[in-house]
Amino acid sequence: MRSADTGSRIWLLALVPDVRGGRWISGLLIFAALIAMFSAAGVFSADASDYASPGVSLFFAAILGYIIPVVHFISERAQTALEDLAGPLGLDAKSLAEQTRRVSHRSRRWTLLWASAGIIAGGAHNVLLLSSVDTTLAGGLDSLGVSNLIGGALVWIVMTFAITSLVEIAGQFNRLAHNAEVDLLNPTALTPFGRMAVISTLAMIGAQAAFPLMWIDQISSAVTMVPGLIATAVPMVLMFALPVWPVHRRIAAAKRAELQRIHGWIEAARGVGTAGPEEPEALARLAPLLSYRNEIEHLSEWPFNATLLTRLGFYLIIPPLTWLGAALMEIVLQDVV
Repeated sequence: MRSADTGSRIWLLALVPDVRGGRWISGLLIFAALIAMFSAAGVFSADASDYASPGVSLFFAAILGYIIPVVHFISERAQTALEDLAGPLGLDAKSLAEQTRRVSHRSRRWTLLWASAGIIAGGAHNVLLLSSVDTTLAGGLDSLGVSNLIGGALVWIVMTFAITSLVEIAGQFNRLAHNAEVDLLNPTALTPFGRMAVISTLAMIGAQAAFPLMWIDQISSAVTMVPGLIATAVPMVLMFALPVWPVHRRIAAAKRAELQRIHGWIEAARGVGTAGPEEPEALARLAPLLSYRNEIEHLSEWPFNATLLTRLGFYLIIPPLTWLGAALMEIVLQDVV
């Protein structure tokens, strides 16, 4: 395989300490640090200005404390999946090491490119946020305004790196899938492709489940949430489709070819075009072939097992439930107030 400059380790991964429970430690520290910053700015005080949004601040802290450990988790699982797929992909030790490194390392050019994209996206969204509240730009840039601007910019920068990293991992598995060897009698050999699609999708679902936090103070508008929802929903589709679609096509093609072969064997066993063998002998040869054909016909053409599909189906209902709960809470609060 062609070698590439994989550069240095993705900086998001360096924020997770290499100790037991490192992801929990990282997530909680990030959340606590941001909550402390917003508290020091007076976001949660009773006399905060109209620009203060406790719900948005909670969202910023929660999403950053969530996504960084999740990217670290998925990167580790991707490296494990590559090890599991070394056989079907025909990867030798050197190729496997190269592919494993690509999961967690990026070039300096890549880092600068997506840092710039995150800064631009964060700046554009901050302008929209400032224009969506009843305050002037000059009046909004007090400690509250600065803390919200910093929080918004951090979210966009981190989420840009997180999403592009996960999409590129999905693309890496997509490219490898085109060379995957399909063994119809061992369908579980390719389930790591499905596993990567599911856990990456669940990462975005988890992020979307945090969006209703912005409804807590009842001042957030569609401008606050819609850009983020779009920025997570579109890549989520790519993360799911890229690893599994080539595998699906290869399994389907192998299945069609095998069924065609079985059909030829059945025709030969039946003695089609000849005088034909004695009936008991023909039935003895046909029985295992018919059983094998039935097995192949019912073989799934997707690299998923029941556990993966059940988990995906369960988590797909989480964002709608959180959004519904937030909407009901808003209605109740409006009635009370």
